Amino acid sequence: MLSFKSLFGPKWQSQNPNKRCRAVSRLNPSCPTDHQILKQLALSDPAIEVRLQALPRLNDPELLVQLCNHASHTQIQALASKLLCELITAQGESQLSRQQLLQILSGIEKVELLTHIALNASDAQVRRYVVYQLEDEVALEQVVRFSRDPQQQRIAIQGIDEVPRLQQLVEQQHRHCPELAQLLQQRLAVRSRYATACA
Repeated sequence: MLSFKSLFGPKWQSQNPNKRCRAVSRLNPSCPTDHQILKQLALSDPAIEVRLQALPRLNDPELLVQLCNHASHTQIQALASKLLCELITAQGESQLSRQQLLQILSGIEKVELLTHIALNASDAQVRRYVVYQLEDEVALEQVVRFSRDPQQQRIAIQGIDEVPRLQQLVEQQHRHCPELAQLLQQRLAVRSRYATACA
C-alpha cells in the first residue's frame, strides 16, 4: 500500500529511482533549497543513476574535489574528475577567478587529474602552479615530454631526481629539442654528483 508521502511528497523523495531521476531535471541549482537537495542526492542517493544525474547539475567545485578524492563508487569519482577537469581547463570560459582555481587545485589528490590539468589548462599560471604541486616523477616526465610551455618544462625538470629517468629524457630531447636537452643535462649532472656523494 502506498503511503501518503509516496503519493503526495516531493518526487525527489520517491521510492522509485526513475522518478527521482526525473525530479533532478526539474530542480533549479540556482535556488539554494534545490541546490541543497541536488547536493544531497549527488552525495548519498542509494541509486547510482540518481547520483550521476544530480552531480552535473551542480556547479560546486568543493563538492567535485571531495568526490574526486574520496567517492567510494568509481563511476561517481570518474564523473567528478571529468567535471572538475572541464571546469578548470575551460578555454577562457571559466567563471572562477584565478585565486579560486588555485584553491581548488590545492585540494586535488589524484596525480592523473593534476597531470591532465597541467597539460591542458588554458591559464599558464594555473598550469605552472600544478607542476609545483606534482611530486610524482612519472607525471613530471610527462610534462617535460608533452608540454608546449618552456617555463613549465623547466619547473618540471627541477622536480626530477632519478638519474636513469633524466638520462632517458636527455637522449629523447637531443633529437627533439636541444635547448631542453641542455637543461636536462645540467639537472642530470647535479643529481649524478649528489648520488656519487651519497654513495
